[in-house]
Amino acid sequence: MEPPSEFLHWYVFPFSAASFLFVSYSILWILKAWRETGKYPWKLKGFLYGLLALLVAGLLEIPLFQIFQINPRLGVVLMGMFVGLIEEGSKLLPLRVRPEGGWRDWKKTVSASLFFGLLEAVFYIFQIAIMGVWVLIPVRLIVLFLHVAWTFIALTVLLVEGKMWGYLLASVLHSLYDIPGLLYLGGISEVYFKAACILGLASYLPAVLAVKKVGEKAVIYMEEERIGIHLPKWFTSSP
Repeated sequence: MEPPSEFLHWYVFPFSAASFLFVSYSILWILKAWRETGKYPWKLKGFLYGLLALLVAGLLEIPLFQIFQINPRLGVVLMGMFVGLIEEGSKLLPLRVRPEGGWRDWKKTVSASLFFGLLEAVFYIFQIAIMGVWVLIPVRLIVLFLHVAWTFIALTVLLVEGKMWGYLLASVLHSLYDIPGLLYLGGISEVYFKAACILGLASYLPAVLAVKKVGEKAVIYMEEERIGIHLPKWFTSSP
């Protein structure tokens, strides 16, 4: 079973190519900062927190998927507005659940985003295999690393600056990636679908610039203080 050529030519192929380049560039910065950190049980903690984040996001998104099935137009709007916010927020849960400070929080949360993407990919690839739409499997593998790149932006800005603009940017980038596919699946106007594809592809330019800026901050952060830097008091203090 093959998706319609329009979906492939406007969304799958160009977004996969742009995402691959963006992910590759992001991983270079992530690894550069990662090498400056100390030893940490990131695999176990990353898996557990990634699973927690996926479960939280999944529960919060259930009403959105139900609305999308009943009213695709309204569903596209709501999912476009909230899925990015929900998933990018859920991947930052490791900071809130049990803050450890400094590079440990950074490494733990980056790891959680990797396992979040991996667990999500396994779920979707299983569905894709059942439907026989094999061309979408590489797409899901790329999305796995997009989750890491988006979290890298949100996380580093929050740790280094104590600000939320990285989270908001990551959420917007996430939504701009999702919306074209939602429009197509919802049977919305072809004009809106193509316009969303163009806008989504254009978003990769500011995304790359953001990764460069954030990557530089992350490397300096890890080099200067491997321990002793904690989340801002406003984030860790109890209400």
